[in-house]
Amino acid sequence: MKRRAFWAAIGLFGLVGLSGCQNENLFGGLHKEGSGDARSLIADGNAALADLNFPAAEDYFNRALAQDPRSAEALYGAAVAAMGRSGLNLGQLLSNLMTSNPGSSATALRSAVMTAAPGAPTDSILFGLSVADLHNALKAAIPLLERIRLGLSDGTIPADNPNLLINLGLCRILHAATWAYRRPVFDIRVSGSDFEVVQTGGACPDVAIAAEEAAWGARYLGLAAIKLNQSAGDMLFDLQNDAADLYDTQILAGTGCTPAPPSYFDVVLPTLPDQIPAD
Repeated sequence: MKRRAFWAAIGLFGLVGLSGCQNENLFGGLHKEGSGDARSLIADGNAALADLNFPAAEDYFNRALAQDPRSAEALYGAAVAAMGRSGLNLGQLLSNLMTSNPGSSATALRSAVMTAAPGAPTDSILFGLSVADLHNALKAAIPLLERIRLGLSDGTIPADNPNLLINLGLCRILHAATWAYRRPVFDIRVSGSDFEVVQTGGACPDVAIAAEEAAWGARYLGLAAIKLNQSAGDMLFDLQNDAADLYDTQILAGTGCTPAPPSYFDVVLPTLPDQIPAD
């Protein structure tokens, strides 16, 4: 998996996430800030997202969900706010990547993030990230997004919305990395211009759990690529192939666990919104 394509897509999550709620906001218009109704709270949450005030945005969206638990906009906004609260400025990462020289993306990334992962090897995909903060944010964001995908929301954001699928795909891939790193089971390392999996401990059942997270990520990205008519050479299409390779080749073959789980195409997608590995 090429580092540049992977992190450009991670940055895409920030741009898609921050713009998605606003672009699909059905409740636009003037209102008094601080109003207590769900529609006004969602508008205030979107304004806080635009200001990169993620804690305030998360509070607004959670208050909206307390009034309207099926609000797709509030679910989506709360997920984006949770990711922003982890300290990973995704939009800035994308900007740095797009303006950096070829081969310097790792340097640009490490200068863009605000926290470091204590003890993470410098060639780890998670180097320069607060693994604990990111992991906790993913545990909050994934169930919120899954509620929309599973049709448990009000439908204002369709279950097959490409933005939703991209965000879910990236979240699942990142969660595969954070979960496996924290167990520890394996780490995803940088090797030249590609990624490789290095087993650090654990048992094959643990490897299979992390592999399934990566497979779900690949499936979601693949569905989004179809919706957006992506083809070979397009970033999302290629990233989906990279994620599939991470599952089928790197994680399964690289760790030597048998029998291997099915191809990522055959992995059944989650059927419950909170279907994520337990810590």
